Amino acid sequence: MVKLKKDDIDYRNVRLYIDTYNKLDRYLLELMQKRGNRRLSFDDAIKTLIEDHYSYKKERETKR
Repeated sequence: MVKLKKDDIDYRNVRLYIDTYNKLDRYLLELMQKRGNRRLSFDDAIKTLIEDHYSYKKERETKR
């Protein structure tokens, strides 16, 4: 069941499988090393993954 989006909610908790959490944690460490910034959060890692996905998808569409 999908929860309806309310205007007054700032964040939601998300449940992850432990394997997914471990992969995300490793990616966060890679991102910290790559950027040289230790003050990154899981939100930053997820946003970067989403941005990378859409830029890759856009590149593939332009090559066709």
